[in-house]
Amino acid sequence: MVDGARLVTPGILSLGAAAFRAYRDTTVAVLGWHLGEDLQHRSVAGGYDQAREDALLAAIDWPRSGYRLFEIAVLAGSRVEGWF
Repeated sequence: MVDGARLVTPGILSLGAAAFRAYRDTTVAVLGWHLGEDLQHRSVAGGYDQAREDALLAAIDWPRSGYRLFEIAVLAGSRVEGWF
């Protein structure tokens, strides 16, 4: 989240903080996702742009239900094999 171009689901901050409270030596990691139907480097090459991304975000009203971000996103390339 260093560059500010990140969105997070509602539990990230609260669950991350709980992990730091529960254990002295804690590492918290989250999976990366790309908005859209494909990995960003491929979707941009196919015409995906800021307007399309804005439309996707508007369609799910993500500020009211942050978990809906999963409906319009795919796992980042570093996680193409899935959650684990």
